[in-house]
Amino acid sequence: MTNNRLLLKAGAIALVALLAFACVVPPLPPPVYDPDEVVDTGSDPDDLGLHVTVAAYNVEGFDLGGETPAGTCDGIAKALKNASVEIAAFSEVQPEDIDLLRAAFSANAYDLNHIVYSSKSDGYNSFAVASSYPILSSTEILSPSSGTWPRIVYQVRLDVGQGLALYVCHLKSGSDADSLAKRKAQAAALAEYLRDSYGVAISTASIIVLGDMNTMSDGDRSGSGNTLDALELQNDAVASNDFISLTEALLAPAEAYTWEGWVSSVWTQSALDHLVLSPGAYARYVPDSLRIWRLDPSVTMLANSDHYPVLLDISL
Repeated sequence: MTNNRLLLKAGAIALVALLAFACVVPPLPPPVYDPDEVVDTGSDPDDLGLHVTVAAYNVEGFDLGGETPAGTCDGIAKALKNASVEIAAFSEVQPEDIDLLRAAFSANAYDLNHIVYSSKSDGYNSFAVASSYPILSSTEILSPSSGTWPRIVYQVRLDVGQGLALYVCHLKSGSDADSLAKRKAQAAALAEYLRDSYGVAISTASIIVLGDMNTMSDGDRSGSGNTLDALELQNDAVASNDFISLTEALLAPAEAYTWEGWVSSVWTQSALDHLVLSPGAYARYVPDSLRIWRLDPSVTMLANSDHYPVLLDISL
């Protein structure tokens, strides 16, 4: 995990040099992906046994950030169904989108019938969780009024035959020092909340912290009190409660990107979205099931959002 972060830091330094050069280079169109060149980090769902597929997906307002007035719910529903997702945690949604999402699921014969969504804690964005399994409860925690961060964390408990708790996050974006400080503060507050809430049971409970963590700065991955260390509960002296970010631990930096787009005329890829598992959840992780759904048989994924869904399978 440490090597991945060091490699990513080196990549960030290279990117700064590239940005300096880019001011004299005209923009190029987004790359066209060749499926034969894409590393497959997943397994055939039919070979996994009894499991549930969980995804984290920043859907950019279900309208590609306002660029698609007709909305992107249908494309998102198609892609998630093609990926066999059974529990989807969304960020950047609005409550008024939920009926459109339900209609898209219905039109695609996709049975994510259990849906909960949060308030607009930052004034314009909500979270939502859609599931084919029963949702037991949903709670908004870590209100912005309790700290410096802009949004809540959305706690959702599900019945998948045994307990599963999701903590859906959308940490502050921005590469400036203030935004980094807000990410680190909310990640640390969530770690403290989890330790206080679960006590010794945190080592055995099935918990997934997931979402768009906006880990775009060196300080998100290195240095004292960095964002990922806090999200993984490594900011204490107790090793038995350490969580693990699978995209950080299992993928090389070049394979781990979950967002791409133009930055100062340079087509840029960043690993912003994470699935962070408690020890109990990691014990149920299906080996080799982590995948970033960039290529879909019927949908152009960047026409849905500037983020890609991140998926994994948990055994039941």
